[in-house]
Amino acid sequence: MTRATTIKAGIRSFFKPKVTVIPNGVNLKRYAPLLDRKQKIALRREAALPEDGHLLLFAAHNFRLKGLKEALQGLSRYGPSARLVVVGRGRKERYQKLCLMLGVEKRVHFLGARSDMNRIFRSADLLLHPTYYDPCSLVVLEALGSGVPVITTRCNGAAELMEGGKGGKVLDRPDDDEAMADALKAILDAGRYASYQEEAARLGASCTFTEQVNRMERWIAGP
Repeated sequence: MTRATTIKAGIRSFFKPKVTVIPNGVNLKRYAPLLDRKQKIALRREAALPEDGHLLLFAAHNFRLKGLKEALQGLSRYGPSARLVVVGRGRKERYQKLCLMLGVEKRVHFLGARSDMNRIFRSADLLLHPTYYDPCSLVVLEALGSGVPVITTRCNGAAELMEGGKGGKVLDRPDDDEAMADALKAILDAGRYASYQEEAARLGASCTFTEQVNRMERWIAGP
């Protein structure tokens, strides 16, 4: 069992300071929502991505730390209607073997590193980021800015923005693939997906560089 904790909680447990979390800023001109399904499918076609079914995204260079194994296990539990696109420079061989063991090898696509992540985000239906450690994951904020719901964990400082299930789901543990499958079902349900998508876009719209600077200035000024 993995004991999940935010970075803020970890710092407090060792040093007992007062901690203020200031999320990263996102370039919202580059990472903007695309809510029209037909445009999303057209982008998938241009990027040579699967056009049918739900398209999930995993984006990281450290596959182990950011939970690719757990993402694949969650995908296998969820069922055959979803595909997973894996973006990043991590070594894929061991994960390709795991795909074969789980029977999902035809539904997982390894793209390597990409420079067009804004297009990849807008092509996806959901970001799967079951990380074991993230002070404040930029990839999560970029997904939200793109109007893409997120499944992440309490080990991620960015999860604080998603309190109460806003814009996706926050798992207590990265290795709970049953909870991940349940979260996938909840978000991708046809009757509820649009509300998650709209909430993700609202959260993302608050993660501007201007707001990041404003929060820093308020923190410096003090109470």
